Amino acid sequence: MNTTAHPFEQPITERQEIPVRFGEDGGKFYYYYDQLADELDEDLTKRLKSQLDSLLIFVQFFSLSLLLVQAEAGVVI
Repeated sequence: MNTTAHPFEQPITERQEIPVRFGEDGGKFYYYYDQLADELDEDLTKRLKSQLDSLLIFVQFFSLSLLLVQAEAGVVI
């Protein structure tokens, strides 16, 4: 983990001058893009994990109910 402060970590309080050519902003675009992408990736991962947990619980209950129905019917697997 990098413990040095990054120069772009200050909040944006005013509109910056848009550079004429792409890439002439001193790396600010990529820094903010990476920050935003990390936040979105983390949020997406959390949501997908919770949905997957719910799906796995449903599958477990469904398979258990099938086994119980088969056991009551006398079906041997």
